Amino acid sequence: MNTKEFILLVWALMIGLASCGDEDGKKAYFMIEDNPTMLYIGQEAYSRIYSISANTEWKFVNRNGQTWVRITPSKGTGNGRITITADANQGIGRSALFDIVANGVNDQQITIVQGDVYNPDEENEFPIVAWTGINADESLAKFPEMKEAGITIYLGWYDNLNILLQALDDAQTAGIKLITSSPELKSDTEATVKAIMNKPALYGYYLDDEPELDEIPNLALWTTTIQAVDSKHPCYINLYPNWAWGGADRYAANVNTFLEQAPVPFLSFDHYPIVEMNGAPSVLRPEWYRNLEDISAATKAKGIPFWAFVLALSHDLDASHFYPIPTLAELRLQVFSNLAYGAQGIQYFTYWGIYHDTPTVVYDRVKTVNQEIRNLSSVFLHANMISVWHTGIQLPDGTHPIDKLPAPIKSLTTSNNGAVVSFLEKEDNQYLAVINRDYRNAMTLTVSLESSVKQVQKSGSLIGATSGTIQIEAGDMIIYTWKK
Repeated sequence: MNTKEFILLVWALMIGLASCGDEDGKKAYFMIEDNPTMLYIGQEAYSRIYSISANTEWKFVNRNGQTWVRITPSKGTGNGRITITADANQGIGRSALFDIVANGVNDQQITIVQGDVYNPDEENEFPIVAWTGINADESLAKFPEMKEAGITIYLGWYDNLNILLQALDDAQTAGIKLITSSPELKSDTEATVKAIMNKPALYGYYLDDEPELDEIPNLALWTTTIQAVDSKHPCYINLYPNWAWGGADRYAANVNTFLEQAPVPFLSFDHYPIVEMNGAPSVLRPEWYRNLEDISAATKAKGIPFWAFVLALSHDLDASHFYPIPTLAELRLQVFSNLAYGAQGIQYFTYWGIYHDTPTVVYDRVKTVNQEIRNLSSVFLHANMISVWHTGIQLPDGTHPIDKLPAPIKSLTTSNNGAVVSFLEKEDNQYLAVINRDYRNAMTLTVSLESSVKQVQKSGSLIGATSGTIQIEAGDMIIYTWKK
């Protein structure tokens, strides 16, 4: 190599090194003032400007489609400023997730939490469940809307374990729990349970819906296999109503057989009581309250709670039975009757009836009732149902008239269509809940009370109760309380 060639080679190397140094100096970066990866704000309206330090293109992607919070501008290049704005919040806590996508920079996220984000507590919160209706790829967007309606648990099953694991992560971000499964829970039970049992968003394992009687032994074995690995999270099996399984006369015995074989920590069943038959105006199924009587008696004897369903989805059952869109009064009647019989979980079939791509007319009705459930959880959660009676000219099949009221309630009468009257006890408090069984018309209630009796309002607070005659709206409820 001659001198000239050597000089050219050295020059080329110097240029190359300089170029590398320039590239290092131009490495892409993106930073937000205060680095707010988790931003907590209060219930009031919020607005703040944040500085952006960047040398690349960037954008904010609203991951779960929440409209109550906005980042503007949503995209830009280089240094700049953004404004994070949030509307005031009158409901429970909520959260929104934004992806930060900047060219040449690892993706980042910012979670904005407004108010006290609601995280279900299995011991101290009343379980409110949505039965399926959210596609896996929409979980992160729709779980927060579901939570806004007061639903704390989503029951859904997924095509494979990887999708299930992602759904559990999405549920944790939204602050809800899942009752869930994938095919691997059946084909490789032990490994699947170990893969998901420590996920914070797991509430329980979904096994089956409305099994036939001959399927119960295998479900019992499956339950035992799961609980041998994870005894903390419950196995969920939902039973038929009493117009199935051989009919109402055989139903109670079949429920007891199920409970003898399947070691479930609570019993779930469905019965949708308000139905139109052959085009006639809707009626209450005559066997509904008998179903509640049998379920309540069986679980009380077993020493476990039960969960009951409420119908939120209008649909045809068959050529002669149609379930209409539920009114607020119809939702209340279902929820309050279930609570009167001691239900410790309320489930909605299905979430699709509450929310499609946008909220349906049922959404706000469900939200109203769910707030009432939460307000009254101090009454019903972990309460001991002592007796349930019915009033009216004609009592529902399988129910009983009032035999002896608790002493502080001197007398109680209702108008002819009748009521559900539930006597409950919790710690040193006793309660009498009176539910109007008519979901179309108000009911007249006449009571004579001792001076020690208070009334529990829908907010959960107490006010003085007075003897006399009052009106209870269609499907609605009044609660009296006193000390033991």
